[in-house]
Amino acid sequence: MTTNKQGGWRIGERGQSLPIAAAILMGLLVLAGLVLDGALYYADWQGKQVDLDAACAAAGDGGGYTAFTQSLQANDVPAEFYDPFRVGDDGWPIAGMAYSGRTIYSGLTGPHTFYLAQLFGIHYMDVAVRTRCRVKYVGSSPIAVQEPWYQGDDPSFPDDVFPILGDGAAAVDYTGNDFAGAVIPQVWCVDSSGTPDTNCSDPQFFDPLTDSPSANQLKSVVTNTIAGLAAMPIAPIGMHLPQISGVSNSFLVGAMDDRYDVGDRIVVMVYPGTLYKPDPGYGNWDNVEIIYYALAEITDFDSNTMWVRFVGGPYNSPIDIDGVRSRVIPWDWSAQ
Repeated sequence: MTTNKQGGWRIGERGQSLPIAAAILMGLLVLAGLVLDGALYYADWQGKQVDLDAACAAAGDGGGYTAFTQSLQANDVPAEFYDPFRVGDDGWPIAGMAYSGRTIYSGLTGPHTFYLAQLFGIHYMDVAVRTRCRVKYVGSSPIAVQEPWYQGDDPSFPDDVFPILGDGAAAVDYTGNDFAGAVIPQVWCVDSSGTPDTNCSDPQFFDPLTDSPSANQLKSVVTNTIAGLAAMPIAPIGMHLPQISGVSNSFLVGAMDDRYDVGDRIVVMVYPGTLYKPDPGYGNWDNVEIIYYALAEITDFDSNTMWVRFVGGPYNSPIDIDGVRSRVIPWDWSAQ
């Protein structure tokens, strides 16, 4: 009898433990679901932050709201996160972007859908991210300057202000056409092995140019580079770039004047002073060799000439120059 009673008690204990085990299992499932959904929410938040940083920087590099939305679309951010434009209680964007001087404030806000948590009545929660970036204030220009001017070695300009674009921007030595100061950054003069080549025997083209571009296409790409609408490849030191020819000085200077004001700073390329003309049979890609980059401040425009003084350099790359690229900064950064 004792054994039977003890066995009965054990059966009863097992019966009581089943609901407890089920409750514990259910609790663990709930906890696992919340942890999983929480991890997915955090990953979504982090991804949106990265996407917003990239979009803000694209806008700050000169592309404005168009570049902002294109960057977000390229990263598959739903439009409802930034359109329509919305601001938070502090007056700054929580969806979209807005300028304040040389700073862009931007935000993304939209729903994140939960999965397992829906079993417990939690369907979605907003993902909200913000970022702030500085607009670039130094423009990269398709202008090449002879080294003696950068070094201040030309006694013809005792005040160290030089006509680097348009009338007066001639090379020191040249066997080809007169040099107006502008080059085509989207064409690199190389040979078939990719080595810089004064003959420009096998030129390498960069978007939007393709093989055998027309004169109008070359004119357009230089204009768009000045305006900040065309990407400017960074030529490595030692690369040869062809001059833009068949374009009037007034056109080139006018394009710069449309974007820049006196006092603005631009990045220029420096060449030794020689404009090379390819040997007969290699075409008309008169070119210069880039030996470093420099920073110049615009001092004056007239109808056919842009004048500058040099304020920085030499640099191995424009990326080394503060202000050339937009950059993300802390939201509460106090500098202007």
